[in-house]
Amino acid sequence: GLKQKVTSVKYNLIKFKGENIEFEDVNMQFLKDFNIFGIKRGMKDITIKGYLEALRAILYNAVNDDVYKYEKFPFSGFTITKPKPIKPKALTLNEFNTVKNVIYNDDALNDDIRKAGYMFLFSYYAFGMRYSDVVSLMWTDIKEDNYICYNMKKTGSYVKAYMNDELVKIICLFYGMGDNRFNVIVNSLRKDYRNKRIFSNIPVNIDKKEEY
Repeated sequence: GLKQKVTSVKYNLIKFKGENIEFEDVNMQFLKDFNIFGIKRGMKDITIKGYLEALRAILYNAVNDDVYKYEKFPFSGFTITKPKPIKPKALTLNEFNTVKNVIYNDDALNDDIRKAGYMFLFSYYAFGMRYSDVVSLMWTDIKEDNYICYNMKKTGSYVKAYMNDELVKIICLFYGMGDNRFNVIVNSLRKDYRNKRIFSNIPVNIDKKEEY
């Protein structure tokens, strides 16, 4: 959402020009230089576009609050480049199974990497559930009919996903339990952690993944 973009914009603006940026500093050349800054740091076109759109929203709010004059608004003469469409490339079944095997069995993975892998697999087996929805799931979202029922963070849409064996296995592994029977989840974990997030020690705020 916009709040996340604004947070990331702030982080990158500090990296770009330091902490003492005034509204008066944001002109056409500033925007061009920031665009170049993003390219040099390896940002994708769509990421740069998102940051510039968030910065534009900040300046619009400043105009509405009478702390910035619209006559100086640089975006009136600056075109935000539209990213080139990217064709998604799916993993083959063999590639996916290789990744899955590494996540489950490679002893060289540290805890953080392995947990990130669990999140990836959970998303996959939950029919493409977004990361923000995965880490926000509550134990109360697991219903008695073995379905996960939740409202998507991005759209608010109500979704049901069947609690299949792979999802149960991932949760059990996450909690260091070898038994992947569903009754373990219902009778033990869900009872003890009922009012908590399922993946309680995974951060919900993922702004920093865009901090290049």
